[in-house]
Amino acid sequence: MDVCYLDDIALSGPCTQYVLDWDGIPGSETFPLTLNQRNHLESVRASGRPSWVAGSFILPSSVLAGTQHNIDAIANAIHTLIGDYDALRLVPSDPSENEGSQRMWSNDHLSIVTEAFLTDLDADSSTIRQEVQARIDDACVPGRTPGLFFALCGHRLVVASDHFHADMASIHIILQRLWDLVASPAEKLRNCNNDHEATEENAGIVNGNAGTSSAPDPATAPSFIDVVRKEQEASVRWHDSKNSDELQRALAVWKRFFDRTGGIVPAFPADVGTTESVTPHHRTELLVPAAHMAGPLSTRTFAEVVAALASSVHTVVGSESLPCVVPIHTRGRSSSPYHGTVGWMVSNGPVIAEPGNSDGVRQWLRDGIKAVTVPLDIVMETFSPVMPTPQPFMVSYSDFRTGPGRSAAIPGAVYFSSLAPTATVQLWFTRNDKGLSLRAKYPGTPQAEAILDECVEDLSRRLTGTD
Repeated sequence: MDVCYLDDIALSGPCTQYVLDWDGIPGSETFPLTLNQRNHLESVRASGRPSWVAGSFILPSSVLAGTQHNIDAIANAIHTLIGDYDALRLVPSDPSENEGSQRMWSNDHLSIVTEAFLTDLDADSSTIRQEVQARIDDACVPGRTPGLFFALCGHRLVVASDHFHADMASIHIILQRLWDLVASPAEKLRNCNNDHEATEENAGIVNGNAGTSSAPDPATAPSFIDVVRKEQEASVRWHDSKNSDELQRALAVWKRFFDRTGGIVPAFPADVGTTESVTPHHRTELLVPAAHMAGPLSTRTFAEVVAALASSVHTVVGSESLPCVVPIHTRGRSSSPYHGTVGWMVSNGPVIAEPGNSDGVRQWLRDGIKAVTVPLDIVMETFSPVMPTPQPFMVSYSDFRTGPGRSAAIPGAVYFSSLAPTATVQLWFTRNDKGLSLRAKYPGTPQAEAILDECVEDLSRRLTGTD
């Protein structure tokens, strides 16, 4: 399963952390923070909890052949990776000097040292996971040096990043780049040939390159600083042209959404036992095997899933519609070079799903793409919506068969994130070579547990046609 939590990953020892040692100070040039970065910093400061995204893959045998060889090869790959992507070298400026900005470290100031931990080959996987999580929590926080973590655990390389630097699509790019840097030419070719799941629908056309498993060349991808500057220019443009037709068309989507929700950013439409953030429960499961992905579910997966989810929620809790927030990447169309850029490039779009009405969901998704052209701070200023819970009810979808380097080309690739307290339900649907999977996070209350049990069971029956 591609998207999960650390609890779901089997880790083995011995373990080695690649500790990043930054000498000196970041560069003096300052850059504005993006809206995502500002919100992230405020959230971490308020909660005192780290928020990170991460991934792991199985290292090629050539790297694992010799102890010193693999240590040097991995360290060199990490050093090259951090130099490739400027987002991984950005840090927030000291608030006493220049609040609301960020600075960039030079890769010349980076050295990497190794630290062995849990060296017992028989160390329990649960013990290793607990130690890895503690080390990620310690490393992946905003500060004067980049919040990054790298560790070798048995045959797996574990990579994590403070959300300040990256989104989950970026983790995908990072894993593929690291694989490209450490694998031998023969291993890369063998891995491509072993990717037998390719079909006419997902035959590996990535950024126009048929049959390639390589990550986009970092030299050809725009820098994240380019993204930062474009966002700042767009914000100024929107504020200076509040009556523009383009702005009004985008805001009209949000107006329609808030008119339907009564000016509320929706939570899950049922009592889940709390309105405050509490310790979450989570689950990951395969909903529909690849062999059963057929018809509309195969060709318009997300719309069909959300419409079916609305039906399941209606059956379980009686909700007539399902308003939710949907993460939408801002990298542009699949041909956009920004699909090779590492950085946090996600906004949120509004969707209201009616039970069984996938056409309606598709229209909301199309409109949502227009809506995310307007920065969310302008949306919030315009409508001043109420949030009944600290987090919105969110439904996400990722197709790992497409994009910058398919996950099937990264052996054993998994993607996971921090598990922060929550007051509502958050759902991540994933399409990959195994089929359609679900990762869910929800309050750890008996009410939420019972509702999720029923909803997921009903949804699975609907999607597999066993209703």
